[in-house]
Amino acid sequence: MPWPDFVVGDVGTTIAQMKDRKVSPIAALETEIAQAWADRGARVRAALDGHPGLTLQTTAFRYRVSYDMDAGAFDNGAVHIADDLGADALISDNRFFDVLPRGVSKGPSLLLLVEYLGVARTRVLAAGDTLNDLSMLVAPACSMSPRWNVSLSRQS
Repeated sequence: MPWPDFVVGDVGTTIAQMKDRKVSPIAALETEIAQAWADRGARVRAALDGHPGLTLQTTAFRYRVSYDMDAGAFDNGAVHIADDLGADALISDNRFFDVLPRGVSKGPSLLLLVEYLGVARTRVLAAGDTLNDLSMLVAPACSMSPRWNVSLSRQS
């Protein structure tokens, strides 16, 4: 499989060009993401420390905080805590809990990249398999979800 030229990753908080198999964030596209995040990481981690059903992931992300989630022990109050902090919460695959900058997800980030590159939406193919991909799957003109065996199509 060929390497992509560009990626939207980290639940939409990274928009990057791939150079020599290395991720190179596109600063012009990530400025709004960084501003929306406003260095909330420490506040999010403190507010959700010890929250039932959440275990902080060890990977440090620039513009999000991510947890492994035990669905049986999870308390939905974490969603309200994220909201009170001015952020969005996203539960994915019933085992991941992400706190993101408000309004940021893969769909809006993909559309920013497409506009930046000057590519027609009808020439974009997005693929994903969990809820964190949903906003991306409904954003471009054509997308697919191999896990759900669903093909979504929309004219731009």
